[in-house]
This record gives sequence, C-alpha cells and structure tokens, in this order.
Amino acid sequence: MPSTTTAADACVELFNRVYDEIFDEIRKFVAQKCADTEDISDILQETYLEYYRLILRKGSGYAQNNRALVFKIARRKLHQYHSLRDKMKILMPFGRYGGGDDEEPSEAHALRTTRYPRRSQSGYGS
Repeated sequence: MPSTTTAADACVELFNRVYDEIFDEIRKFVAQKCADTEDISDILQETYLEYYRLILRKGSGYAQNNRALVFKIARRKLHQYHSLRDKMKILMPFGRYGGGDDEEPSEAHALRTTRYPRRSQSGYGS
C-alpha cells in the first residue's frame, strides 16, 4: 500500500525539521533579550505555536526562509513581552515588576542598604 503524505503531515514534518535545526539558536536569541528567565520558555512556546499555526494555515511551502520566519515571530513576541512588562511597571509599581515589598531582597540590595559605622578621621576609630 503506497504511503500518501497529506498537507498536514508535510507541515508537521517541516515544523519538526525547523524546530530541530534552530531551537538552540532561537533559545539563545530569546534568552539574550528577555529580562526574566522564567518567561523564556513561554516566549519560545508562543513563538513555535504561532509558527506551527501559520504553516498549517498557509501550507508548508509558504515561507522561502523558515529560519527567518521563526526569528521574525520571536522578535514580535519579545516586543509584546517588553511592552507588557512596561505596562505592568506602570500599573503595578510594587510586586514582581516593580520591586515591591513582596519580593525577597537580593544580596546586592542588602549590601546597598546596610548601614556601616562611620570611621573616624584617622580611619581606625578611637
């Protein structure tokens, strides 16, 4: 019995091939541009989901350069991410995006805010 490849199968094969070829490169790109490491996987997931839906809708032959298409989608997702972060900073000045009281103070913050006794003029106390 001959094997027939449907359009959906061709899209799945294309998606898997592109995913395998450029995932590490895309992950590095997103990680360099993303301020919060917790959001990197979300941005990657949204990028590949949009790419998958696009090739299913338009067909596996839609893009001449699939790598460029995935990077274009990732750039758009990163832009949306940064726009949302900026809006969250305005709307929620405290908390995760504003550095409010509900966050654990970082070691650097503790060092900046620690009060040390002043040294005397001679530098060794008296």
